[in-house]
Amino acid sequence: IRVYPYSRQSKEQNFKIIFNDETPLNVVLKEISDNFDETSMSLTPQDMGFSIMSSINKGKSVILYIYNDEETHVAFRAIQKQQQYHDYIEYGRIKNPPKEILQQLGGIEILPRLICAFVNREITEAEPVKTEEIQVAQYTGELDYEQMKNFAEMFIEMKGGFANRKTIDQVKYQSDFDRLCIKKGGLCLIALLNGSPSEENQKKIENLIEEMKSVKARFAQNPINFMWIDARCHSSLLKHFQLQTEYLPTAIIYSPSRKFYSNLVGIFDKDSLRLFVENALKGRIAQYPLKDQIEIDEQDCAAAVSYTHLTLPTIYSVQISVVAVSLKKK
Repeated sequence: IRVYPYSRQSKEQNFKIIFNDETPLNVVLKEISDNFDETSMSLTPQDMGFSIMSSINKGKSVILYIYNDEETHVAFRAIQKQQQYHDYIEYGRIKNPPKEILQQLGGIEILPRLICAFVNREITEAEPVKTEEIQVAQYTGELDYEQMKNFAEMFIEMKGGFANRKTIDQVKYQSDFDRLCIKKGGLCLIALLNGSPSEENQKKIENLIEEMKSVKARFAQNPINFMWIDARCHSSLLKHFQLQTEYLPTAIIYSPSRKFYSNLVGIFDKDSLRLFVENALKGRIAQYPLKDQIEIDEQDCAAAVSYTHLTLPTIYSVQISVVAVSLKKK
């Protein structure tokens, strides 16, 4: 049953459609489809190249739906609702393109077709993208939501957008703390971990940092910097936050400009960290004044674990062919 909000001003029926075993499948599918609006850019052969180039120069990949039906597939519209993708992907659609456009986009022969235009490097203002650098990957699987989502996530990972390609830097010296926190502005989330060199603890640190990566990716556009410190080695740091080594692992959020800090309450996992960051950004968290300046003592933490490697990307069961294509204007 599809339930709509009840209006106190009217006693009209609350239900748009009642689904039962006699409801035709096409009615059910239309009801579902109608709830996913099309929000992608509508492109023409004339503006396609410019639009793709503009998006890529903003550091985003472009997923383009090429079709000759009346409307785009509901799975494509559903993927556009993934808010966490919007920092890394822009969506476009082009209907009934001429053969020369299909050839330009990798020799497309069958419609509908999903492609991704991307550049496999960091984009900077000093080094904008050239047309010959743009590559196109074709998605050749079924029009299935999960597989199309996996296709999109491959290019997010390529750009370092998802958790397993993000880096959480370790603070070892005062210069690290100044660079990662003080000089960046905004808030600083500092994970205080036990850097014991045992094999079991190394694995634990890796898992904890994976949790942090997930949260960092979620708040990538917010003014908060993520880092971690071996609080076993830099134990004098704990006194600033009224903590002891028995409380590890934990985290604090520090404001360099306002000189206050907040403590993580609860276990150290991505759900607790996410809520911790959300409340801090909204000012809905207990704040304590910091009496002394944070100083990272110069300890030899050679035994501490340094976690800097990248996790290998996940291999998805999606069949695609990647071909280099130059999106040159004619």
